[in-house]
Amino acid sequence: ATVTTVGYGDRFPVTSEGRLVGGLLMFSGVGLFSTLAGLVASWLVTPPQPPGDGTPENRAST
Repeated sequence: ATVTTVGYGDRFPVTSEGRLVGGLLMFSGVGLFSTLAGLVASWLVTPPQPPGDGTPENRAST
């Protein structure tokens, strides 16, 4: 829980259910943060696409 610490350890879950919920929240929080960081990084390094002239050959097929 070192990665997800929020204080000095003065408040923590003591029951099995609380520890389970806390663990699930920690893992989902780390996963969500990683996903958002990856999306932002991908957006920053992706070069802009040049605009097409609007002809059907230049449009993506749907």
